[in-house]
Amino acid sequence: MNTENTFVMRAECLIDAQKLQSIVKFSTFDIMKHPLLPDVLIRVATKLPLTGIKSLIKKIPDGHVMLETVALEADYTGERTPV
Repeated sequence: MNTENTFVMRAECLIDAQKLQSIVKFSTFDIMKHPLLPDVLIRVATKLPLTGIKSLIKKIPDGHVMLETVALEADYTGERTPV
């Protein structure tokens, strides 16, 4: 059975988050204002694995903040990890 994963990531701006949302249909796609940074937080639910989400993000010009922060919700720290 292919269960859903919930991922959390930061995006540099709302437009970047919306570009990700337009690429694929997610079961859940929530965008929230980051409490400390000018970034936005994104929470998505999908059957895709982490590698699948990263492949989608790589298609977004200037999506580096999302790519460097995306993690399973349980593992999310918000810290950027260069790819």
